[in-house]
Amino acid sequence: MKGQLVNAAIRKNLDIDGLGEEVAEAMVNAKVVNTLADLFVLSVQQMAEMPFGKSSFGTVRATKLHASIKTSMSKPWSKVLHSLGCPGLGEPECEAIAGRFSLYELVAVIPPAKLKMDLIDMKGIGDKTAVGFVEWIKLCSDWLYQLAELEELNTKPPKPAETSAQTAPLLGYTIVLTGSLAKPRADWEEELKKLGAKISSSVNKATTLLVLGADGAGSTKHQTALRYGTRIIDEAALESLTSQAAPG
Repeated sequence: MKGQLVNAAIRKNLDIDGLGEEVAEAMVNAKVVNTLADLFVLSVQQMAEMPFGKSSFGTVRATKLHASIKTSMSKPWSKVLHSLGCPGLGEPECEAIAGRFSLYELVAVIPPAKLKMDLIDMKGIGDKTAVGFVEWIKLCSDWLYQLAELEELNTKPPKPAETSAQTAPLLGYTIVLTGSLAKPRADWEEELKKLGAKISSSVNKATTLLVLGADGAGSTKHQTALRYGTRIIDEAALESLTSQAAPG
C-alpha cells in the first residue's frame, strides 16, 4: 500500500506534492488509507491527527496535502489509470485504454471476456497485456469500484470534438490495414482517425474494411476477412473513399 501511494503521487502520475515515503507510511500505519480509493476521501482532520514522528502530522501540513490531493483529481484519466499501478501497463497503453473506456465501464459495465477481446482489438494492446489487465481488475475490483464512484475524479474518456456525419463521415467504420502501402501507414491511420474511423490491428466480426496492401494477399488478416465476409479494398479504393469522405 505504501508503494502504491508513492507511485500514485510521483510527478508523472498524479503529482501530489507532500506525499512521499514517510507520509505514505504514516497513512498506512494509522490505517487512514487501506486502499488507493481512501486517499481521495481523506479529510484534513484525519491527516492532521495521524501520528508522524514524535507528534501528529498537524493541521498546516494536512491542509496543504489535502489541497494537493484534490488538485490531483483533475488530472487526465490516462494519468489516473497509470497511477493505479497495474503491472505491465505503461503510459502508451494507459492512454489507449483511457481514450476508449471510463473506469466505471472497466470495473462495472463490460463483462471480463468482452473487455479482454476489446483490448486485444486495440492497437498496442497485446494478448498478454489484455489478459493481465483483466485479471488485475478482477483482483482489485472492490477498491477500483470505490474509486470509480468518486464523481470528482476525472475517469471518463475524452469526448470527440464533433461526431456528426459531416465532420466524421467514417464514424462507425473499423478499418484494418495490412501489407505494404504506398503512403506510410501512420499517415493513413491519422487521416482515417480524423474522418472518424477506428483503426484496429486485427480482423474480427466488427471489422468494416480490410485495406489490402501490395503483399497482403494470403495473410492471416486477409484469410480472416474472407471467412467473415469483410469488405476488402486496395489502397487506390481507400484513396477514393477518403477523398469522397473528406469535408469540403
